[in-house]
Amino acid sequence: MDLVIFGTGINAQRAIHFLEKRYNILWCVDNNESKTGKYIDKYIIKSVQSLKNYKGYIVICAVNYTYEIVKQLEELGIDRLHMLSLVCTYADGAYNFDVYPIEKTNYYICDQVLQQYDLLKRTEKNNTRKVLIFAKFYSVYTKQLVDNLHARYPDMELSILTSASETKDMIDNQSIAHIYYFETMQDLYNILCKLPQYDVAQLLWIEEIWVYFTEEIRAKFNRLNLCVGGSDFYRASRDDLMHKKKLIDVADNISAETTQTIEDFAGFYGIDIAKMKLIPFGLEVINHIDGIDVSQNRIRERFGIPSGKVIVTCGHNAIQAHQHLKLIECLKNVSKEIMDKVVFVFPMTYPSGRDEYINQVRQKLQEYSLPYRILTDFMDFDSMAQYALISDVMIHVQTTDQLSSSMLEEMYTGSVIIAGEWLPYKMLHDSNIYFLDAKSIEDAVNKAEMVVAHLDDYRARCAGNKEIIWKNHSWDSLISRWHELME
Repeated sequence: MDLVIFGTGINAQRAIHFLEKRYNILWCVDNNESKTGKYIDKYIIKSVQSLKNYKGYIVICAVNYTYEIVKQLEELGIDRLHMLSLVCTYADGAYNFDVYPIEKTNYYICDQVLQQYDLLKRTEKNNTRKVLIFAKFYSVYTKQLVDNLHARYPDMELSILTSASETKDMIDNQSIAHIYYFETMQDLYNILCKLPQYDVAQLLWIEEIWVYFTEEIRAKFNRLNLCVGGSDFYRASRDDLMHKKKLIDVADNISAETTQTIEDFAGFYGIDIAKMKLIPFGLEVINHIDGIDVSQNRIRERFGIPSGKVIVTCGHNAIQAHQHLKLIECLKNVSKEIMDKVVFVFPMTYPSGRDEYINQVRQKLQEYSLPYRILTDFMDFDSMAQYALISDVMIHVQTTDQLSSSMLEEMYTGSVIIAGEWLPYKMLHDSNIYFLDAKSIEDAVNKAEMVVAHLDDYRARCAGNKEIIWKNHSWDSLISRWHELME
């Protein structure tokens, strides 16, 4: 089958060899006109206008803006039946791909039995309340939720539906009944069709692939709960958000982590705010913080951070949304007096596959001769707790966010947080947690200089944060709300 690829970014670059084994790729198109005439692998990139009289199939490989592209293609006269979308997942150190039609077609039910999709190969039980957690990728939030529910409510049978096979190794198999694993959309359809009737579906988070099978999901679960992720809502395009409305409209409960997100979400979709629940994820790391019996000097040695330097943490992962490069442009202007006192630490331990971006950050830091340390090794809860304990200041200027657990963990240890005032953290101020707002990245760096110059004074103002965060953000305080959602 002939195919044109729409989008030549990272998804297309990763998937090009997968696609050319299955289709006859004619050419590629991209909305970025500067790419016209260039190549991705051996395929030339043309302007979108080259599709005007095209009658074949198109696969949309863009990371974002899928449904804006769909509208754009429709305006060029292309039928939705000829539009495909690429889904990319990451498991066991490799990227997996699948292509599915934008307009839902009739998937078939194959002969494979449900147990064959179960990584744990267990038979069904019928005597407990059954909850299936939808988690496309592996996340520590999934692990924490499962572990804490199982520890406190053993009468509830918890299972997971995922495209991340490493889930089997990352979550205690005693706390989970089944891990249903899918590699393709056909697998997902088979699993949903073959599932027994469940009491609750708990979606983490509102992913496009779940929306695609709204009818199948709604039919198999007596209660449908959605959990709003920051990227689900704040980083999605308007057309992508409206595409998700199909699933949102049939949900029984929708949870979010901040009051502002609840107000923003309910306002955008025009839904009854009573349908929304304020239920943050708990912070497992703060339990580990309280159990640390290693000196701070030993911890600094472990992370390769010199003693006597004020640690200024810059972001908490390797996603561009943390604006590391823009932050570095401002950090280079820090006064020599302050520069001599600090080390800028960039935790970039996740997600996987960000080596190219991490190297860009490293090169920029070296270009300006800044005192820095980039952390890339995987950190378990103990490691995260130890790092939070030694961090003095955190600059958090992510473009969008719902609620950062890494930031809260550092607040718990008394670290001074400087966060972009555009982030939805009013709830934290209302609960009397002390931190500084910044109007811009430049303002955040200026405030960081001020904090470093008067560090003891600012840390003293943060002394009350620990008690508030335990009360509002520990699993001990929050797990009953999650249980109530699934009762």
